[in-house]
Amino acid sequence: MNFDDRELTYKEIEAEDKRQREEQAKWQASFSLEDRLRIFNRCSFLSKADVVADIKTLLAEIEDQIDSATRDHLLYLQTKRNFLNHFILRINRTVLFEKLEPWWAYRYVISSRGATLELMHMDYRKMAVRPDEDYFCIPDTTFAVVQHDAKTMSIEEYAQYMGKTEASIRQALRRGKYRSAFKMGQEWRISELCQPNIERGYSHGAYEWHTSLVGVPDGFEYIKGPGFADLNQDDTDKQSFTVYVYSWDKHEGHFHQLDKVEVERLEHFLIANPLVIFKDDEKIYDRRRKTNAQEHE
Repeated sequence: MNFDDRELTYKEIEAEDKRQREEQAKWQASFSLEDRLRIFNRCSFLSKADVVADIKTLLAEIEDQIDSATRDHLLYLQTKRNFLNHFILRINRTVLFEKLEPWWAYRYVISSRGATLELMHMDYRKMAVRPDEDYFCIPDTTFAVVQHDAKTMSIEEYAQYMGKTEASIRQALRRGKYRSAFKMGQEWRISELCQPNIERGYSHGAYEWHTSLVGVPDGFEYIKGPGFADLNQDDTDKQSFTVYVYSWDKHEGHFHQLDKVEVERLEHFLIANPLVIFKDDEKIYDRRRKTNAQEHE
């Protein structure tokens, strides 16, 4: 629908939005259950071989990056390469289902804390087909079948591993450069797969936790219950930050305005807490990679 340059009225926007929703619902209804299952199977990892093949593609991408990597990034890439090779060995040694029931598939999750192979189930009634014959659907069931934890190190061990001084690592921790680090008791632990934030200035951060937090600093009581926090710096006022906190229990979220000192205090608590996960550090792999032939179909 083409509108002229005048400002749209609320009723026109509402009517166009309704029309688009109706068209989308009609298009979704055109896919039969068999169509949806075909698309799901075409896109998903249905066997151990599918998963291992995809991890090997990741390894090939790492090899391509190694030649041009800086020293610190080279060490990270080499460590990740060795880690993923061991993850493949662990998967190959695990007895998995030879054939999955309909609407079940595998996915794997990689973060600085390690890698997990999971079985997941999709509710086809909530599946949305995409124009490129992909789909969107949040699993209604997942459970881990293979877990491979990353090695964690003390500040002293990590400094030696990276060829840096302990003082420089501690300073980077205070500045939030190791967002996937955490504390066990009073000791900092840093993963072998931790990627330091090398960007100058502040960069976006997202954190998630699934249980109530204790020892929350004064003024941040709104993060006590299970939820997630999204932290962003103002584009113009670099001393101002917007923090969106969502509560899983209350099913609602609120925005909070913080200054630089407050956001550093909040983020230092979130980073140190082992129950809090740095979400930008986690990546989920649940789709087959399209071949050139598939992309041009």
